[in-house]
Amino acid sequence: PPVLKLLMASDRSSSKIFISIPNAGNINLSVYNLMGRKVAELANGYFQRNSYSINDPGKTLSNGVYLARLKTEYGVKQSRVIVQK
Repeated sequence: PPVLKLLMASDRSSSKIFISIPNAGNINLSVYNLMGRKVAELANGYFQRNSYSINDPGKTLSNGVYLARLKTEYGVKQSRVIVQK
């Protein structure tokens, strides 16, 4: 199966989530708290094969640890996200 990449980069002033989509198709990028509740939906819809950066996902989130989950028709990738403001 294709490889999905999900990376988080942050500093105190801004944060970004980088995603790499190997094939065009529908995706959903959501953020969940550690209790499993969805707290933000950052991307949802049809995306072309490419790499993307989602700017400042921490704007709507409080300080803490979250799980970012990227779902495509080819698989699911999950990564830990730490928000520190």
